[in-house]
Amino acid sequence: MLPTVQLSDPRRVVTSIVLSPNSRIGLTTDELGRVMLLDCENLVVTRIWKGYREAQCGFVTSSEDVALMRDHHQLRPPRIAMFVVIYAPRRGILEIWPAGSGSRIAAFNVGSGCRLLYNSCNTRQGSLSVSESVLVKSDGSLEEIRVPFYYTLSEQDRSSFADHHAVSKIQELLQSEQTTKPLAAKLIGQLQTVTYLKKVAYLLPECSLFSVSDLLDFFHVVRDSLLKLSAANLSKRSADETVAKQLQQLLDYCYVQTTFLELYQGICDCRMSDSTLSVTGSADGTVQQFQETLELLESEATSLWSMFESFSTRHPQLLMAGDRVVEKSQRIQPGEFLNTFLFEESNDTQCSGRVSLREKSMFHTASVGTFLITPCLSGQYPLTDLLTQLMSASVKSHDVMDLLFACLLATPVLDHSNVAVLQQLCSCVREISSMYRPSVGSGDHVPVSSDWWRTWIYKLENSPHPYRALVLSSVCCQAARTIVAENKKLQETQSDDDDWESVCLEVELWNVLVHRLEDLLCLVTVLHSSDKVVQHELTVARLMDGHQDAVTRLVAGYVVQGQFEARAVSWDEMFSIAAGRDLVADEEDEDDDCPEMPPEEAHTVALDERSLFLVQDLNALRLRFPNTLKSGILHVYCAYAAASLWTNDYEVVDYLHQSLSHVRAARHYKSELCSVLWKEIFKEKIQALALLTEKVGRAPKDRLCRKSVELSSNTIPSFVDTACLLLEEMQKGVCVEDVDTGLQFQEEQLWCSDRMDEDRADNSLWRKVCHEPKPNSTLIRHHHLLCLILHAITSLSLKSIKPLSLFDSKVKDVLRQQLFVC
Repeated sequence: MLPTVQLSDPRRVVTSIVLSPNSRIGLTTDELGRVMLLDCENLVVTRIWKGYREAQCGFVTSSEDVALMRDHHQLRPPRIAMFVVIYAPRRGILEIWPAGSGSRIAAFNVGSGCRLLYNSCNTRQGSLSVSESVLVKSDGSLEEIRVPFYYTLSEQDRSSFADHHAVSKIQELLQSEQTTKPLAAKLIGQLQTVTYLKKVAYLLPECSLFSVSDLLDFFHVVRDSLLKLSAANLSKRSADETVAKQLQQLLDYCYVQTTFLELYQGICDCRMSDSTLSVTGSADGTVQQFQETLELLESEATSLWSMFESFSTRHPQLLMAGDRVVEKSQRIQPGEFLNTFLFEESNDTQCSGRVSLREKSMFHTASVGTFLITPCLSGQYPLTDLLTQLMSASVKSHDVMDLLFACLLATPVLDHSNVAVLQQLCSCVREISSMYRPSVGSGDHVPVSSDWWRTWIYKLENSPHPYRALVLSSVCCQAARTIVAENKKLQETQSDDDDWESVCLEVELWNVLVHRLEDLLCLVTVLHSSDKVVQHELTVARLMDGHQDAVTRLVAGYVVQGQFEARAVSWDEMFSIAAGRDLVADEEDEDDDCPEMPPEEAHTVALDERSLFLVQDLNALRLRFPNTLKSGILHVYCAYAAASLWTNDYEVVDYLHQSLSHVRAARHYKSELCSVLWKEIFKEKIQALALLTEKVGRAPKDRLCRKSVELSSNTIPSFVDTACLLLEEMQKGVCVEDVDTGLQFQEEQLWCSDRMDEDRADNSLWRKVCHEPKPNSTLIRHHHLLCLILHAITSLSLKSIKPLSLFDSKVKDVLRQQLFVC
């Protein structure tokens, strides 16, 4: 039976024919050296290759990558691509062509004497898959022929697809512990698309297994590839502006990363050359050198120096806090250093990208800052070179100062007696201010009056290290005064009163901050002197945002927790009275009839050693806080603080005794203070104890006491006895005329803040005591009598006594009311 369609070419003799795996197309070879691609269904020759005598042909199929399909969220089945394989034995070349139109995909010089074997059925044995075409070489070795699917794409898409696989391979190489730098650099150099070059460039800082020189080489390879693509883009008739912008931004990124790596290498070389690199060297400076370095008055320098000496002598462990940051700074890896900075691309083609600090932990920022700043402060690395490299990398002044402050506030770098470090630090601050200052001809303010300078003040206000903050603020204040002097010269040539007023205002803010930090350092020096006291992390900002009586509460808590004598709080007044009496006694020492000082008054002139130290500390604090630490005010707060501590542990009755001792020492608002303590501490428990005793008719057992009164049976007698003594002191305060109530609580002028909430200011303890109504003497006597009865019952374990039954109904109603109700 003859075919309905046939090809008629009498002169052509076909020597071989092979069919594709799907039998839709075929390849023929003839004696004329032609290879024809034949459409078997339509019997049409779709393509002819010339010059292939004695050629051997075959097909290779390739399926789409499943992983790539998942990346694109494609749910269709994978596509199949087919390629033509032609082996020309006379030329020894193996060529790969698309099974359709298109240019040659690849050519391999395999030599003559080979044999191309083709199997139209793709053989599979378990997990083993054999390609349709296999080349048998003259030495008997087999070469399997496989073609990736992406070769079916266009040239541009093919490059993108090839780069995709290359980047995956590069990522594996960068994470491999083996020596893979040459292969990784080679693959990076073969990338042809901007997208994947950018991906690799942003992937390099994550590498922790390569040295700085290796990373520099990688970035240089990326930069060379970008330059080639940029030249190719410009050589086009119509250059793509979008591609040009992407190339320029990526070139800027590579330049910034290269600059950072060179800076890192320079710092590391500096550290390696001097393994004992440290800025905490000899601290043998004098007050005169300290004064000259910070340009202070003699009185200011002496006051600061004595304050620093006192703190460093009493708390040397606080000066050395931050050793972990120093240790970490010595182990910073190149990738960690690069990831500290964030490169933000700019939408403006005329401007390069902006570099800023990433939002890392304060520990990491301080470690990087210590890594950079320490060699400069030690004089091993030129500060000008550091600032120049950071400026060339587009790092802003705000970020440079963040690194500087993070280093100085978190590490034991600053030392008031190390004058060399202070001089380096002063020059460092001035260098940064001068390098980042706007030009004189511009109308902008100098940095001292800009927002980022105010940010430094904010950071120092929130620093929990008052010693370091005070040293650093003194240095910055000196820099501010220097800039003011320069602006003063500028005022002679330019009349800009607003700028001058702004600069002076900033200097005044620095002066206020320095004085506040002096007060805070003096306060911390005292509060950290006792191991029994719970330490608080104090900052200027917390004191400013707290209550008006924040300092009074802190000092009162220190006195109570340290278990100091109450007499030490008002020792100056007592000592002045005793000194006056001694003077009178000296004048009348010849008079035998002169009365001697009572024993209890003579006992007031003797204090234990700890209390004497407290007197000295309080004297130093009262020079800083004269209004809020008056003895009368402090006694009120100490009494309340001791009673509040007792509420945390009811078994420690010593706190009640300590509170009562401060009540006795108080000379102002004694009855009102006792009324507040009775209402908040004693009243509820006394009433509960009275009701419980009335119910059981005798001294209650321990289980009932703990359930109803929340006190043990052993603690109740001491508690009731303290309540009796408190009512007696209250009665004394009521009987005294209001001659000593002129004491006023005034906030320190230096610490006045508009940030404090008015409600929080009105809720101070002193305001509560001052507005407490005067207790009624009769009601005090009734409550005192009840407490005496309860004390007798609980201490003597009396039976068959109901305390409330001893009073009439009217008095019973009175015992449930407040003390100031008539």
